[in-house]
Amino acid sequence: MARTRRLVVLAGLALLAAGLALATVPLAGAPPETILLADPLLEAGRGWLEDDFSRFDGEGYVIDARGAGGYPRWLSTPLDRADVCVSVAAEPLSLGPGGSYGLLLRVGGSWENAYSFTLDGSGVWRFGKFVGGHQIVVRQGQATAPADGPVRLKVLAQGEQFQLTLADKVVASLADPTHAGPGSVGLIAQAPAIVRFSDLQVTAPARPAAQEPMAPPAPRPLLLDNFAQAGDWPLDDRRHLVEGSYRLQSADPQGSLMSWSPGSDGLTHFTARLDTWQVAGGQGALFGLLWRVQDALNYYFMVIAPDGRFHAGRCQAGVPEQRAAGYTEALRPGGARNSLQISAVGTQHRLSINGAQVAVFEDDYFAHGALGVYLQGAGEVAFDDLVVLAEAAPGQLMANAAGAGEAGQLVLDDPLLADLGARAWPLDADHAYEQGGLVVRAPAQGSRSTLRAAPTDFGDGRLSVRARPVQGSVQAAYGLLFRATPAGDSFYFLLLNGAGQYYIGRCLEGQYTVFEAGQVAALRGGDLGNEFQVTCQGSSIVYSINDEELGRLEDDALAAGGVGVHVENGAVAVFRDLRLWQ
Repeated sequence: MARTRRLVVLAGLALLAAGLALATVPLAGAPPETILLADPLLEAGRGWLEDDFSRFDGEGYVIDARGAGGYPRWLSTPLDRADVCVSVAAEPLSLGPGGSYGLLLRVGGSWENAYSFTLDGSGVWRFGKFVGGHQIVVRQGQATAPADGPVRLKVLAQGEQFQLTLADKVVASLADPTHAGPGSVGLIAQAPAIVRFSDLQVTAPARPAAQEPMAPPAPRPLLLDNFAQAGDWPLDDRRHLVEGSYRLQSADPQGSLMSWSPGSDGLTHFTARLDTWQVAGGQGALFGLLWRVQDALNYYFMVIAPDGRFHAGRCQAGVPEQRAAGYTEALRPGGARNSLQISAVGTQHRLSINGAQVAVFEDDYFAHGALGVYLQGAGEVAFDDLVVLAEAAPGQLMANAAGAGEAGQLVLDDPLLADLGARAWPLDADHAYEQGGLVVRAPAQGSRSTLRAAPTDFGDGRLSVRARPVQGSVQAAYGLLFRATPAGDSFYFLLLNGAGQYYIGRCLEGQYTVFEAGQVAALRGGDLGNEFQVTCQGSSIVYSINDEELGRLEDDALAAGGVGVHVENGAVAVFRDLRLWQ
């Protein structure tokens, strides 16, 4: 197979921090398009609002976002299409701290239900959605450089797939199922900002018959609840809806209060995420998430305290049995918002806080049940943005969300917390189970690549691992290896350093080649670590860090092989949660 990129060959990974001449993959030819709207935005007549904050100035449509908040403007006549390509040229005339600007699409009646793609003055772009007026950021990243003058923002929307283009460069491909129906298009400026928009174009792209989807299909949620309405959650004098969140309130410092959703009863194998924070109360309060709820006396629980503690276990006949507890740096203290996640698959219960795994325990007493929330002690706590995803039962295949007949099976789930007699990883002066994972130490000069000893033939599928540096230079890299030969002299790598620079490339018989390098928009600190993710299909490799898709490449040098981890130049890193789906 002919490769579509020029390769840059380096003597070793120690040169990764140097400046690199990188090649890019040419984009496929654009599919035919049908023009739905071509509006230069030079004059009124299409239904754009004109008031004290929005006007036509002869060069474009100006939104003057003064004061605070967002200033959305959209066409009053909806475009009756969901699959569209929307683009606009935008020029900030004045942009203060926190100001941003961009476009809206799939506007469902008003801005309160729509997608948005915006850019701010520091070059940070955000793709998000308004759901019942509540704004959620789905993906964000850093542009190569803040734009000087007009910049074109473009979104290609096809079903649940979205491709984002900024200044003629594709910055992300992703999937989101929230707003699937047709809607209008619009523009938005976030104060403080004065922005001139021009050359709005809306086309209906023809879907190529033999083209791969823009992004791997995202799991379809079983349940999404932003608590804009109560649904089947109980409401009374101690259970309220306030500002789009579900609240529990108690005046009893020794008492407890719980609530659950009857409509969620029957959940078996799933992952649930829920945001929570303390509105009022002391350090001794406990609050959190319940699952497989049978009734008020029987359920599993994970609760947190404002001082950084967590507790998890099973309550049976009203008697709690603690299975895990402790302090974690992942927990944001005080009244900060924390994201709790539990994955209940068969008898295994995996618990995470703000993306960091804090405990795993086995228990088979409750096989299914409902989801609920809990408060112990006096005070008030809030819950929001509940997401529930289906998981495959142990040993079973899980069809993807697109229903295309493909399947994925979790064939490797190594928490990297203990050896468990498997001897999958070396245990010596440079490898140890410490600090909540597998610690790997690099030599002061050079690199250390460690492969998982147990047979793991990774060809096509998805692979991820979580890692955090604990020692070494900010320029020293660490990360993931895949499709490695048994000798360990050939493999692909996805690496990251402490400055947020990533590298994707290949080592072939000891010769290193960097395909791409760039900057990760958001690094995770503390116990959270950074998650490295690759999806492979034949010669195609899609690579991501912290759910931010960084790019795609084509290379057929290594078709399959082992998986492992890598550190270099004095770095010490902690790895955990190595997972492989095939």
